[in-house]
Amino acid sequence: MNIEDLHIGIIGATGVVGQQVMEIMESRGLLPKQLHLAASKHSAGETRTYMGKDIEVEELTKDFFGQVDIAIASAGSKVSEKFLTPELIHHTVIIDNCSFYRMDKDVPLVIPEVNGFELDRAPAKSIIANPNCTTIGMLMALGPIHQQLIVQQVVCSSYQSVSGAGQKGIEELSSQVQSMFQTGDYRHHVFDHRIAFNCLPVIGALDEDGFSDEERKMDRETKKILDDSIAVTSTCVRVPTFIGHGMSLHVKCEEEVDINEVREILSNAPGVKLIDAPEQNVYPILTDCQGQDDVYVGRVRPGLDAHSFHLWVVSDNVRKGAALNAVQILEHVITQPWFGPMVS
Repeated sequence: MNIEDLHIGIIGATGVVGQQVMEIMESRGLLPKQLHLAASKHSAGETRTYMGKDIEVEELTKDFFGQVDIAIASAGSKVSEKFLTPELIHHTVIIDNCSFYRMDKDVPLVIPEVNGFELDRAPAKSIIANPNCTTIGMLMALGPIHQQLIVQQVVCSSYQSVSGAGQKGIEELSSQVQSMFQTGDYRHHVFDHRIAFNCLPVIGALDEDGFSDEERKMDRETKKILDDSIAVTSTCVRVPTFIGHGMSLHVKCEEEVDINEVREILSNAPGVKLIDAPEQNVYPILTDCQGQDDVYVGRVRPGLDAHSFHLWVVSDNVRKGAALNAVQILEHVITQPWFGPMVS
């Protein structure tokens, strides 16, 4: 299917991820028949420029889905719960960036480089879910390794930027830094504690065992995407950076690990860039990955036994962790025989 024949929608078009979706689509030369932008009532009437053309943002209503063949939604779980229902979306294919449908057995959870084969058949509910941003970065590295060495267990410590909480998270860090330098005072609304010059070891609500939402997502999503037998335990930390998530991974495999084989696998993995010469102070840092499509991996080294190893992974959480992954899914879907335009 040619994209020129399609009506494409972006829900949450004025948010951080929605704007990144538009930038990525434009940079990849994706020019649909018509691009429809939707957001909350508060943002309705604003304009965004795409391919030199101003497009007015409309309020998201149930009528929006009758205008589009496929849409990327980045407006949060409450919006997905309210609007992304079979009764409303009809035959529109939705690529949803939030967590609401991720664990639904009838909704594929997809990283195109890792399990893109899930897109070879039509989704039962016309919804395809984008994984969590930390899960995407981790599995971009572990997916190709699992194919050859069979990953059994992962221990992850993540260092996640404030953009993971959206535009409000970015604004809160910025305002706190400024106010602390000027007056020594600060306010917090988005995060439970001060984020400026600080690290917060909880992201999301805690369950009865003391694990946060973010930590549980990484385990459950890894099982759904890669292999149900893989055990993932994480400590997810919010850090005072604007863009990019870092992860320290300890990985245990069924096979004995040759660390040079791990490096070779990563060197050939699609969407992964190996930067690994620590003796020369060469390893991935957040500023490497910002604005980049690839996931960066380095500090590859042996673990405590013959079956384990360590990795350091960084990725742009707004780009590959959300917007780019969704656009890649869209590009894949529109080539499938099961997909066809519904809007004339």
